[in-house]
Amino acid sequence: MNNLYNAGEKYIRDQIKTCPSAEFLMQNDNIVSFSPADFLWGYSYHSHCIPPFVPESVLILGYGKGQIASLIRKIHGSSVKITGVDLVPQDYEYTEYKMVICDAKEFVYSCAKSLIKTRFDYIVVDLFDGCTVPDFVFDDDFARRLKQITKQMVCFNICMRDFDRLKSYAEHGFEFHRFVPIFGNNVNFWGV
Repeated sequence: MNNLYNAGEKYIRDQIKTCPSAEFLMQNDNIVSFSPADFLWGYSYHSHCIPPFVPESVLILGYGKGQIASLIRKIHGSSVKITGVDLVPQDYEYTEYKMVICDAKEFVYSCAKSLIKTRFDYIVVDLFDGCTVPDFVFDDDFARRLKQITKQMVCFNICMRDFDRLKSYAEHGFEFHRFVPIFGNNVNFWGV
């Protein structure tokens, strides 16, 4: 796994040299975000988080700078209604997206417990606290509430070592569909 990760990091760093106009967000020595979103197509988890169908509504937990939303818009068009949730407000490229600045866990809980449930065709869980995924993502209660607001599919971007921690999603009726290893992470899809 380390060799694959190192080869990917080398490729990305080589690409940085060829495109001085690209912007990168670093956390320690790790590249966690960049723009334009399609700059490293296939070499980042962003491009693997695009839904395999045309959704009407998308929720992105851990919106960041909006790379996943930008790619969804590029592939599926601007008619997709995207709601982004993040703790940190930023300058967002597309103002037609609904942005909610709050804790992702609280947002999911509030959608699930409202009298009229807010539901989404496709949900991306891209939550990191530094280089780790918060423990609540793997909790039984979070899985149950995420199930209540998912119409079709959930996509997780998590650390490779955390894949086995998703068992609560299988226990709540999510069906595993796809697993894509991407350097030290994996992107996986679960349908309802």
